[in-house]
Amino acid sequence: MLTTLAKPRPDWLAAIQDEASRRTLTSLWALALALRDEAIDSVIWDEEGLLQRWLEGENGQPGFNAFIEMRGEKITAAVERHFHQLLNQQRLTVDDEQAENRCLFTDEPVAAADTIDKALGLYEVKVSAFSGRDNRLETITSERSQTHVGLISVAEHKLRSRIHEGKGGKPDGVPTLISSPSTSGLFGGLGLSNSHQLLTPLSSYDLSRLEIKKDAVVYDGTGIYSQRYRVARFERMPEKLEGQLTFLELLLRACRRLGRPIHIFRGLPTPQRAFFHCDAMPRLLAHLIGGSSLRLEQLPHAIKQLQLAKIILETNGLGYDVLMLYASPRTRFAALCLAWCRLHDDLKESAKAQKAGSLRFAQAELEQQFIQQLEDNPMSEHDGALVRLGQAAARIQRQPLASASNSEEMLVYKLCLDFAEKAYAHRQTDEASLINGIASELETNLVRKDKMAASRHRDSHSLRDECISVAEQFVREVWQGVLKQRPCAQRSRSILGSIYRMSFIRAVRVKKDEQNVVSESLPIEP
Repeated sequence: MLTTLAKPRPDWLAAIQDEASRRTLTSLWALALALRDEAIDSVIWDEEGLLQRWLEGENGQPGFNAFIEMRGEKITAAVERHFHQLLNQQRLTVDDEQAENRCLFTDEPVAAADTIDKALGLYEVKVSAFSGRDNRLETITSERSQTHVGLISVAEHKLRSRIHEGKGGKPDGVPTLISSPSTSGLFGGLGLSNSHQLLTPLSSYDLSRLEIKKDAVVYDGTGIYSQRYRVARFERMPEKLEGQLTFLELLLRACRRLGRPIHIFRGLPTPQRAFFHCDAMPRLLAHLIGGSSLRLEQLPHAIKQLQLAKIILETNGLGYDVLMLYASPRTRFAALCLAWCRLHDDLKESAKAQKAGSLRFAQAELEQQFIQQLEDNPMSEHDGALVRLGQAAARIQRQPLASASNSEEMLVYKLCLDFAEKAYAHRQTDEASLINGIASELETNLVRKDKMAASRHRDSHSLRDECISVAEQFVREVWQGVLKQRPCAQRSRSILGSIYRMSFIRAVRVKKDEQNVVSESLPIEP
């Protein structure tokens, strides 16, 4: 360097004994000269200058670049080998399968020296996070992180970083899902226009967005057929259930809007014949909408199910526990009765509230499912016993008013259950005694409170005979069959009561409608 500068170094600088300090100050001195002298600046910085000769070498002497290890060549070779093995249906291999460390994402063997740092720029990968995984050298007391990521995963997350820079927005953690047929297949990543160097990303919100705003990507209907898009490619499945419901609803709506399939994969994409498919869908959501794969005609019902689930989740008194019951096919009937009764009460109290529209939608949808369950699907013996009891109670109790209290709608059920529990407390278990006692309790209270049904609803049978019939049905099917002649817990009492209540309200409405039809069909006498 001193020969190239052709200027003597100052004596005070040459007299410094510490080599590192002397070299550092000499570099600063050369920089100061270059700032004042263009010739010196050119000798150092221009092409064929001193720094370039140092970096690349000359006359057979290696440069500094020969000693700088870069990941690029290794990553490129690993990705090439990875796709070659996939295309030829070979087992995926790595350079050293005996390595003790493991990739944070794929669990493939990784050499101990292949750690990552923040400068590598992987999308949303926390370098210093302690995970406690096996075969990781990192400890809680370690000052230096040793997070290992395989070469294929490095390429994937570097690509995600580059796409996110062009997409903008706030990072939202490491994505867990990738999609869709728009970017799958051997040539799925190729754009069809030279003007698009990077594939345009379309998030789940972009697919549902209608209003065109500045810097906002809006799907315009035919654009997806003229170029390639990344559809929800780098989005992350929310961790909370409420966010998962919204995310899945957006994707299903996008699927209908695009008019083409959307497939979402956590791992390697596989051929699917479904219109919508998600291999990493949470089990609760899969039960709720009917599975991880849906046909085109199943999408409207699945969207309604997600909307209904959000209302159940947000309603006081229902929430996550009731949604879990509703999602499971085995307990769905009981859960929909419980949810319907709660929404029925809320609408009485807040008929003009802002959420009244959504509550009516949910109530109507639940009632439609209730009717369909009665007509098409066989119920369990427990549920059927309460349904039949509600239908029988409609023969002895008149239809409550729209503003009637919960107690009035549950009158027959409570009278039966309270008498049976009192008899159980006094060790009265004889069947005939229970039937006669419950029948007497029903007749007395219905007459005293003026709640008995009109004789036309009892097919002209006496109130006493119908009360005995209801008492027999309660004792034999509910008390002895469902409850096993024991008082039930409060939770079970609420669920059983909701099944009865919804069945009773539905039954009295049907009887009233039938009576109105009969009245309208009668001839008018002159």
